[in-house]
Amino acid sequence: MKNEELLEIKQILIEVSGVVGSPKFAYAIAKNTKIIDCEIEVLQKSFSTFTPEENKKYNEFEAKRVAIVKKHSSKGEDETITDHSKLIKDMDKFSKDMQVTLDEYKETIDLLDKNTKFNSEILESDVVDDFKLHLLSINDLPEGLTPIQVERLFPLILEEQEGE
Repeated sequence: MKNEELLEIKQILIEVSGVVGSPKFAYAIAKNTKIIDCEIEVLQKSFSTFTPEENKKYNEFEAKRVAIVKKHSSKGEDETITDHSKLIKDMDKFSKDMQVTLDEYKETIDLLDKNTKFNSEILESDVVDDFKLHLLSINDLPEGLTPIQVERLFPLILEEQEGE
């Protein structure tokens, strides 16, 4: 199982946490939520993040980038951006302005790319070897779950043999 799958499982656990079911179902949801929360906490500590100063620089870059897009965008009578396919009025001027900003914030953008790549590698890696979810029988699933919810719960459902 990949680390990113933990986040998906966490989402379905949140979604079904209010579903009334058997005590076994409630226990499995609570137990797995606790297991996954601990693992996610460890993952979050592993993630590469911006320092406050780097975050400030990124926010400055983003504000300038948005200002450039707005400056060069086509607007309707009510000052809203109209047709996205014709968003930029003069692509040459837009490109020049954007390149100046990209050059000015090159270090920040490079750091963001590096952090994003590093964090993606963490999410795409396998969970630790001793990670175990608390499995439950398909018979313990409550009535009223949608097929999509059941499918998303597959990692928690114990595969039972024919005749059981």
